[in-house]
Amino acid sequence: MEAIAAGVLIPFRCTTGRCGDCIVRVLGGGENIPPLSAQESYRSGDRVISGFRLPVAVSSAAM
Repeated sequence: MEAIAAGVLIPFRCTTGRCGDCIVRVLGGGENIPPLSAQESYRSGDRVISGFRLPVAVSSAAM
């Protein structure tokens, strides 16, 4: 949600990651992202291996 608040255009419908519309590929800074939650892992599936994450399901507060 921080990226969306900063003006980065990320398509989304649900704001929780449930719909999966917001999935994005992390190109840099991945070391600053907290580990996958069970919920995000389930919703992202194998795409996580390729560097994809659900930005609305990642919270910097979890770090």
